[in-house]
Formats: sequence, C-alpha cells, structure tokens
Amino acid sequence: MIFPPRVEMEKLMPEFFRSRAGRQCLTIMALGAVLWISATLLDVDNWLVSFMSSFENYGADKFVLALGISWLGAIPFMLGVWPVPLFPFGPLLAALIVAAATGSTRSLLRRMLQWRASPKWYAFALITPFAITLGVAYINTVLGAP
Repeated sequence: MIFPPRVEMEKLMPEFFRSRAGRQCLTIMALGAVLWISATLLDVDNWLVSFMSSFENYGADKFVLALGISWLGAIPFMLGVWPVPLFPFGPLLAALIVAAATGSTRSLLRRMLQWRASPKWYAFALITPFAITLGVAYINTVLGAP
C-alpha cells in the first residue's frame, strides 16, 4: 500500500485541512503545482517573461509583486501560525520595494502623508473597516457561533 490508512492520515492532517475550506485550499494548491510543472515542461517560462514585460509600462509587474507578497500569508496560515490566508500589507510592501529599487522612497512617503481630503474622510476610511468587522463578529456571536 502506497498511502497509510485513512485513519492515520486523519491524525497527520491539521484540523483546517479536514474542513471544506481546507480541502478546497489543497485542491487549488495541487492545481497550481500541476500548472507550474506543466509550464516548466512546456518551457512557457520565456513566453511568460516576455508577456509580462510587455505590460511593464502598465504596472503589471508591481501588481504581481503585490499579489505574491499578499499570498505569502497562505504558508503560515496552513501551518496554523497566522489567522488569515493573506498578508493584508502586501501592496504597501510592494510599493516600498519598488520605491526603494527606483530610489524614490522619500518621494513615496511624502506623497502618502499629504492630506488631500478633509480629515473627516480619513477618519471614516480608518474607522469603517473596524466597525464592519466588529458588527459582523457581534452578529456572528448573536446567531450562535462559538
């Protein structure tokens, strides 16, 4: 028998992977691995690099960098160390990396700190996500979530 019995596999798998979301996550990871292997075998790397470089003027490389940093959070999430599968600060880190690479970090930080709207809109933008999160958590608890 190649694989251990199902009972032993159940003990080895973290609780997350026994859930529906965990199985979906494993399926997506397996699909990604299959696509990566097929792309490597078919030598799609050169085509992909030239395709991405054609969009360089439009910022696609920065978009991919931001997504890559954001999805790095999936690894500690699967190990049970991080509570969500994304690093929410991926786009900010990507912007800082690109700014540092081009030597315009000071300019980026100066533009980030300019006030272009009334302070009430900045307060609204900062408070709204917390209010929504607290509201959803409260409703979830009222409806009987553990």
